[in-house]
Amino acid sequence: LAGPIAQATAINENGWIVGSGWATAQPSTTAILWINDQPLNLGLLTMFEPGSELYDARGINELGQIVGEGIFDGHFRGYVLTPLRPGDVNGDDAVNIVDLLAVVGNWGACPLPHAVATCPGDVSVNGTVNIEDLLRVVSDWG
Repeated sequence: LAGPIAQATAINENGWIVGSGWATAQPSTTAILWINDQPLNLGLLTMFEPGSELYDARGINELGQIVGEGIFDGHFRGYVLTPLRPGDVNGDDAVNIVDLLAVVGNWGACPLPHAVATCPGDVSVNGTVNIEDLLRVVSDWG
């Protein structure tokens, strides 16, 4: 995440690693998931309300569920993240017309700060809802 400090705290049997990192422009650490040496900022990939912050990730199980600590509604609390099915934009555990319409309805550049919560159609989490997201929903249909 382009920061000077990162630490790993847990790994699961799939080789997914969780921990935290500190980028120079950040006032605090950020929860990170590494999959195949690719760091992913969990704060950008979650469906929490804007203003929530995930400070660290302390554990991960074989289902990909992650536990850690962060700020929610102005309070320091623990959290559990459960991964969505690929292509599941609204988190209802199905990939269907609702997800397709969410992608079409959110087409274009995502608002800042960029996160899944502020840009639900951005399945690829690249800051823009576009054909890549539409194709991902169609390929994961069912």
